[in-house]
Formats: sequence, C-alpha cells, structure tokens
Amino acid sequence: MTITLRTGSWARKFGLGEHTTLNPTEGAMVEDIIAELTTVPSEEIGPAMINKLAVPRNTALKDGDILEIFPSIIGG
Repeated sequence: MTITLRTGSWARKFGLGEHTTLNPTEGAMVEDIIAELTTVPSEEIGPAMINKLAVPRNTALKDGDILEIFPSIIGG
C-alpha cells in the first residue's frame, strides 16, 4: 500500500518534507502513521484529513490515500 503524507511547511523544523510517500502495512490507521513521526512531539500534531475530509485518528488508510496532518493551534 502506498500513501502520500502531506505536512506543510510547519513540519520542516522536525526534519519532514512537505510531501512524503509512505508504504504502511495494510490496515494501518492515521494514528499509526502519527506514531511513526518520532521527530515530531505529539503536542505539535493537530487534526488530520484523508483526501480532504477531516477524520479521527483511528481511521484506516487505503492505497492511494493522501493523508494531511496539521499542527496544533494554540492561541486566543
């Protein structure tokens, strides 16, 4: 299975490219991909989208999906 991970420029400071091709195992979920991003502190990771739709982290990925991960936003 092949997916595309998009993080945007915010993730550069953690050594990630804005677009990365990944080959997770069948049945992998968003939370599995996030867990593999060991250079990114968990508090820096916010919402996720698959193919432009907001999804919970326990959503399974399919071949060809585009997973976008956004930063946490803190402010007021």
